[in-house]
Amino acid sequence: MALPSTSISVANGARVSHARINLAQDEASQVGYTKIDLTRDSFCETYQFSLTGQVIREDLDVRLMEPGAEAVLDGLYLVNGKRHVDHSTTVDHLAPQTLSAQLYKGILADESRAVFNGRVRIHRDAQQSNAAQLNNNLLLSKRAEADTKPELEIDADDVKASHGATIGQLDPEHIFYLRARAIPEAQARAMLARGFAQDVAFRIKNDSIRGSVQKIVDKALANVNLGGLNV
Repeated sequence: MALPSTSISVANGARVSHARINLAQDEASQVGYTKIDLTRDSFCETYQFSLTGQVIREDLDVRLMEPGAEAVLDGLYLVNGKRHVDHSTTVDHLAPQTLSAQLYKGILADESRAVFNGRVRIHRDAQQSNAAQLNNNLLLSKRAEADTKPELEIDADDVKASHGATIGQLDPEHIFYLRARAIPEAQARAMLARGFAQDVAFRIKNDSIRGSVQKIVDKALANVNLGGLNV
């Protein structure tokens, strides 16, 4: 079992781009931990991609410690076979005028299972802070299971905070729209799944990281059964 651990401290006014891309062997297990502390007027974007491995857990702790600190937390998990992926995020707003934004997306096929547990805590002193969290899951099999638990704990009264989660399948109307334009159904499903997954990669601000991740995600999608077609 692999146990990777990363600790990042972002200095005043600094900007950091960080990505963890899990490309473990198919039968491998991994438990990863990432901790990020942000100080005054600093910014960090962190991306978690769980694309391979049999049992994967990723824990991410972010602390917005001083005014003006901002964090973007995005993630993507592609799960097939009987694989299991578990993502847990905790964001602590400890100072006023801090911002966090989370988007985690998952594609699940076959008999796979994924868990997302996201907690945002806005502490009493973190007035005028802004927090947003969203978890979207796309099920490609009736046997796949997605469990999602977004949480908000707010002890301040002058804040903006939102959270949400979705679990669904490919939209039949979208498939029909593409088929009406002479696109075969299998290809239409592949296009929609790719758009859903690559949405996370497109959000990466660092050009070098974004380009590499897009290629890796496309390669990982080739091993996911999208409904009668491997792409």
